Amino acid sequence: MKVLFDVKIGGGRFALRCDAFTLVELLVVIAIIGVLISLLLPAVQSAREAARRMQCTNNQKQIGLAIQNYHDTQNSLPAAINFTAPRPNPVSTADAGAALPYWDWTSSVSPFMELQAIFDVFDYRSNSLEKVVLDIKNATTQGNIWYETAKRVVPAFKCPSDDGYDTNAIRDFGGGTALLNKTKTPLGTANYVLSQGMGYATLNWNYSPFYNSNVGYGLPPRGAFYFNSWLNLSSITDGTSNTFAAGERDTKHEATVWLGGGSADDNTWGGTRAIGRTHKDLNLAVVNNSTGQVTTANGMKGFSSRHSGGAVFVYLDGSVHFISETINSVTDSTVWEGGKELKNIEKLGVYQLLSIRNDGRTVSLP
Repeated sequence: MKVLFDVKIGGGRFALRCDAFTLVELLVVIAIIGVLISLLLPAVQSAREAARRMQCTNNQKQIGLAIQNYHDTQNSLPAAINFTAPRPNPVSTADAGAALPYWDWTSSVSPFMELQAIFDVFDYRSNSLEKVVLDIKNATTQGNIWYETAKRVVPAFKCPSDDGYDTNAIRDFGGGTALLNKTKTPLGTANYVLSQGMGYATLNWNYSPFYNSNVGYGLPPRGAFYFNSWLNLSSITDGTSNTFAAGERDTKHEATVWLGGGSADDNTWGGTRAIGRTHKDLNLAVVNNSTGQVTTANGMKGFSSRHSGGAVFVYLDGSVHFISETINSVTDSTVWEGGKELKNIEKLGVYQLLSIRNDGRTVSLP
């Protein structure tokens, strides 16, 4: 107890007393509080990330179940990209190029994820995505209505740990024709992509409807999903519990959009944006330019996440697993690629084997 004032007034005597800290005591208290905060903050952040990762796991669980329900209904898995044959006189380009937009797997599984209402806005069973995109580009009355939905974030397709962009203004959408300008009409971001395997599946109008097998674009797709794949589960000879269905791609690696995909053209929002490959390591280190585009070769075509140390994947049996970025991986294609076929499956890493549906080898996570 410290006396601040002791005053005598008239016949009385008054003393003003006050309990107080000394400066040293105050600094000690502040230091203790600072230490407690420094100890508690990481724990709080860790708890929040655990909750976000759990939500991401749940999102992919729903995707896995939707894929299975789709198969039960249609007797096939959804295709990564659902496109029709090239038209002699396409609406949006004069050369019948391969970069036109098409509905992808998200529209196929939406009825099984309580997302039917979103895709009913586009009447996607009757309208082509090309028509939707053209109306948005031309700002028609219907196009404006469609765009209000197309730019939304759909939580079921967005990882809560990814704090990057919600509307994707990194590249134009619609292929080489740049139907939708990236800055004028960015689309809603999505973090989940289907697993294609290792190789390319770039469409070429003059050859195959899903893979140009004549000009050496790499290995034929050996995963469960690619252009117009529509595979049956019986073709997953390695077993559904040993084969990736889908994984993540974060915004640092140019996450995709949920509305659909083009049929080709890696430099815009082509088909590879709806598909993930294991030809590069998980969470591959990349360099982004000033506009956010990945400048590392093939850096935007694999799997990645904002989760610390790995990414979440759903398998074809519906089970969800966190895959560590330290998983055994062989990305040097010279040791396993021989033209159009795998020349040495034994040299593939566990990461690559999990993305292939028919390699004939049994692998398990470490």
